[in-house]
Amino acid sequence: MTSLVAGGPPIHSPPLARWRGLAALVAALNMGWADVNFYFCERQPGAPAIDGDLEEEFWAPVSWSRPFTCVRGPGEGQSGPAATSPATRFKAALSGKSLHLAVECHEPRMDRQVLGLRPDQGRDQTVWFDDSLEIFFDPAGRHRNLYRLGLTPLNVQMDDLNAESRWDGPWQSSVTRKDSLWTAEIRLDLAGFVERVKAGERWGFDMGRCRRAGGVEEVFTWSGSLSYHKSPELYGFFIWGSPAEHLLWLRKAELKPWRDEYRATPWARVASAHPDPEWKRRWEKISLEARDLMVWLEQGAARRGPARDGLAPGAIEPLRRWSDFKKAYFPFLWETRYWLLLQSP
Repeated sequence: MTSLVAGGPPIHSPPLARWRGLAALVAALNMGWADVNFYFCERQPGAPAIDGDLEEEFWAPVSWSRPFTCVRGPGEGQSGPAATSPATRFKAALSGKSLHLAVECHEPRMDRQVLGLRPDQGRDQTVWFDDSLEIFFDPAGRHRNLYRLGLTPLNVQMDDLNAESRWDGPWQSSVTRKDSLWTAEIRLDLAGFVERVKAGERWGFDMGRCRRAGGVEEVFTWSGSLSYHKSPELYGFFIWGSPAEHLLWLRKAELKPWRDEYRATPWARVASAHPDPEWKRRWEKISLEARDLMVWLEQGAARRGPARDGLAPGAIEPLRRWSDFKKAYFPFLWETRYWLLLQSP
């Protein structure tokens, strides 16, 4: 979009395809921190043995995720323990150039698990017809390359890239079965996914558990979305680093581009020409919040605090504030640019 200032040339709008792209962007940015899960994956010294044992010292300081939510089965639509039982949760940590995941799946009916697949039958089988886990990565949250890993309680593995099983990812796993739960430990070589991971960068991420030991199919997901395998826009946020690192990344990747575009938009000129008084009232409210956010962008510092479920309590306030602003600002921006489009010759 051509930047305009007061007294500049007439307003011109981009092609219709650009507007459609902006509409998709608005829909994506409308996902608020209050609506999705998030996990901060921080670096840990050393590396665990990939043996399915989650009692190793490496895992002791790492935070557990929130329990997964039932999205299909008897617990669907319930609240409290009824929505998360039997419990599923994970831990994640960086070590060297590898991501380590630890998953804990409680199971009161271990003897009734559906385990039709065997490791000697080969890789890339349809693990979801057994009791199983599936893990989804959306690098940088761009919805372009969706990686999926899957495994069963017998450690039968599958993986694909954009639903194509010809991709074999660089990862190892081990599973341990106990009296009332099964655990999985996974190591991923990040070089097989991206060239490098930026400190504080945010990826789309989800994990789902298919449970059949109860006699009916039950699906539990970390994001709380049933369409986790088809809808990356509903994934949670997986953040590479601490809350402080994420806020630094956020200011550079999202807030600074927004600030530059905001300052280049001829808001006062549009306000003087727009016929709708309600638009002007909304503009006054949003402009005040925008000025406050620009001060925060230039002067604010990430506040630290003890980790709670992957997030330092002091860090959530500016994240929610930015999310709330996006919910109000980007639809308003879309409406304003659409009005400009209608005014163009």
